[in-house]
Amino acid sequence: MFPFDPQEINKGRNSFIAQSGGLLHEMVRRCAAENVGLAKLVSMGNKLVLDENEYFRYLLDDSDTDVVGIYLEDVKNGRRLMNLASTTSKPVVLLKGNSSPGAHEIARFHTTALLGDEVVTEAALRQAGVHQVASPAEMVDCFKIFGLPAIKGPRLAVMSRSGGQLVSSGG
Repeated sequence: MFPFDPQEINKGRNSFIAQSGGLLHEMVRRCAAENVGLAKLVSMGNKLVLDENEYFRYLLDDSDTDVVGIYLEDVKNGRRLMNLASTTSKPVVLLKGNSSPGAHEIARFHTTALLGDEVVTEAALRQAGVHQVASPAEMVDCFKIFGLPAIKGPRLAVMSRSGGQLVSSGG
């Protein structure tokens, strides 16, 4: 079963922007299977008229959206994307395609997208507070996690196998 009738998609507070219609369908299917609600869906294709930044800006101002998920094969204006991400309190989750040599070759034919230096890209995302994931399944997990109420109070504890692991993970 593939839900694409609006009545079959759970209403929620997560919105998703995709540079791939196929991946958008995959996310809708995964969210439906995991009972994760969606607010807005954007399939932007090759970004001939509007790019990720226009859609992202819209979702940051959207009162129905609490979490923004994005799938990109390339970035038109990385500086603007990082500026937008760093100014919001909404969690931003990015699934970046085109990050391996094989993916570069596929993307070259699919959207002519080349994402650039992975180390620089990952550092910029981290600095802007963007949560990077490696798969659609991880994106759905982030939607679930960010939908949970904040944990607070005097009985909160963080556990780790060792102090070094806790320190290195930023715990």
